[in-house]
Amino acid sequence: MRILATFILSASLVSTGASAFDLEHLKQLKETNACSKCDLSDADLSDLDLAKAIINRTNLSGANLSGANLMFANLVGSRLIGANMTETNLSAANVSGANMKGANLTDAKLIRARLRGANLAETNLTGTNMKGANLSDITQDNAILCNTVMPDGTVIRTGC
Repeated sequence: MRILATFILSASLVSTGASAFDLEHLKQLKETNACSKCDLSDADLSDLDLAKAIINRTNLSGANLSGANLMFANLVGSRLIGANMTETNLSAANVSGANMKGANLTDAKLIRARLRGANLAETNLTGTNMKGANLSDITQDNAILCNTVMPDGTVIRTGC
């Protein structure tokens, strides 16, 4: 029984480490403001200034980006599944083709952001400002729209 418990504990520690971000990738992003095709899943990037960052095709699933500045950033084709993006500034960012399923974008700024073909299914867009954003071909099944400013400036309050 003791051996089984040790095995289960060891297996859980190994599997937990496998889903964590790559420390070298995090260092690269912080030093160069660029990290394409990187693994930053579950990384804490909260409150960082990542304006104009090039982080396309990067795995940011489960990452904490709350309060981060991503103005003019390139996140094309990135995975942001379940990411915490509360109060994140994505104004004029290119997030085309990104998978943001289940992300929390409460009070985020996506003013003039390009989200063409992005997956916003099950995202929380409460209080999000998307004025002037390109939402062509997005998926938004079951997204929460509450006090959400749409590209034309109208405010959606139906999901509150």
